Formats: sequence, C-alpha cells, structure tokens
Amino acid sequence: MNADTFELYGAIGWKWVSVKLSYSLDDYFGARPNATADKTDGTIYVDLTANYPVGDTGLTLVGHIGWLDVRHDGSEGDPTTFGKVSYTDWKADVAYTIPDGPVKGLEVGAYYAGNNAKSRFYTDLSGYDTSKDRGVVYVKKTF
Repeated sequence: MNADTFELYGAIGWKWVSVKLSYSLDDYFGARPNATADKTDGTIYVDLTANYPVGDTGLTLVGHIGWLDVRHDGSEGDPTTFGKVSYTDWKADVAYTIPDGPVKGLEVGAYYAGNNAKSRFYTDLSGYDTSKDRGVVYVKKTF
C-alpha cells in the first residue's frame, strides 16, 4: 500500500474566515476500508475555519469544523461488516502571540479537538485510538 494521495485543493477566504476543499484523484492515502472495497478516489474533505483576532490584544480565537467523506467507506452497505470511515472533526483554540521583546512572535495556545470517527478504523497497531478527543497546550514559533 502506498500512502501517497494526489488531490485537487482549493481555498477561499474573507477577512478571518476560510473554506478549503480537498478532492482525492486516486485512492485516499492509498487505502480502501477493506480488501474487497471499491476505490476511494473522489474522497472529499471540507474545512471551515475562523481565526478571529481579539482587537490588538495578541489573542486569537480559532474555531474549526471539517467533514471527511471517504468514498465507498462501507457506510453504503452493511455497517456491521466494517463501518463508516468518514467523520466530522472540530477544534476550539485560543492563542496569544507575544508582540515584542526577545521572544517576539512566539505563540502560546491551547485547544480542544474532537470528532465522531469510529475508533474501530482509527486505532493503530499498538492499540492507540487516534480518534479520541483531546486537549493540547502548545508553544509555537514560525521563522
């Protein structure tokens, strides 16, 4: 299995809101939900994100919702054979960017992200469920 995916990608934004669309031209991440499944080319991901700056405070509020529609993901037939691979994901984030000084541009933030993905498909070989909701605290610097 080759995890490379060729896709068309487009985005449009206005002020602090953006919408992005990805469309796979071949099997999505080289995968099919099971050995007898149809091809997953034509899989679509839609990303709606808002990055709202709170005045001149350095704070930014971020909200995101995304929809992954994996073509031929098993939801069309008997859901007991494998189950739906498609999902909706979301994220709520607050970030602060330091405006000046020796660490100017350093971003500190926290977010909570979740989804309605089925853990049956998104659990890796070590048993870790990558579909679990989670909270993250981070520090980021872009150069």
